[in-house]
Amino acid sequence: MDLPAYLTQAAPDEWHQVAWNWNWDSGVEALQWIIRQPMCDRGTALLVYWMGGPRYLAQYTERTEVPHYSLEHYDLLMEIERGYLTGRYTGAEIAFDPHDDEGHDWTGEYADIPYRRPIPQPMYAASPGHKVARRADFDEGYPPGVE
Repeated sequence: MDLPAYLTQAAPDEWHQVAWNWNWDSGVEALQWIIRQPMCDRGTALLVYWMGGPRYLAQYTERTEVPHYSLEHYDLLMEIERGYLTGRYTGAEIAFDPHDDEGHDWTGEYADIPYRRPIPQPMYAASPGHKVARRADFDEGYPPGVE
């Protein structure tokens, strides 16, 4: 089975696993698909947002300043941010805390880079819901048996 077919049949908890284990060097298409689904959970959207390095990208005030190699990530994070702030992600079943993702504080990433565009405060708040155990059998975002 290929990843697009898997994603269409998977539940939001599995989308969360794909996003959590995703190798960003593989592109953002799968992540775009996930965050655009009506059933995408707030926790998953928040996870993708923080794993995408919003503090790094906050050094740019406008899209035109972003280097070409970072545009896909920038566009993805801005789409999530807009959706998050306008209430697009209504499900809150999957917990995610950007301050404590299995002991890692994503909000401290790139703290050495001065940022010129503030990250909205709601993006720092933990999403409620149940904790999902990270599955080790996903290979760079791909579930077992999926390519």
